[in-house]
Amino acid sequence: MFQYSNDWEYKMVTAPNGEFASEQHLMAMLKRESLAGWTLAEKFSDTHVRLKRPLTAREFDMRLPRSLNPYQTYYDLTINDWVLNCIFYGMLTAIAVLMLIVLTVLASLPG
Repeated sequence: MFQYSNDWEYKMVTAPNGEFASEQHLMAMLKRESLAGWTLAEKFSDTHVRLKRPLTAREFDMRLPRSLNPYQTYYDLTINDWVLNCIFYGMLTAIAVLMLIVLTVLASLPG
């Protein structure tokens, strides 16, 4: 059973698409959250983690970059990651289709 402490605050972070299954995405989220003093307390699943930070970390929230909300509880791929994934898988698909066309043409040649 998880033990709460009065010296810490806690939050649950949700990744609705299961991004925490990827060690890379989990580490990226933890690195970003560590800027606000959050550390991993418990990983429940590929979609839910519990973070904790000392109550004293609140004092530094005003110094955080504007893009970092210390109480954000939602994580998903950024648009840049999404675009890069689309480009990568689109290129793989195009290569596979071209290979299929070349093999079809080679197979239809006499001899």
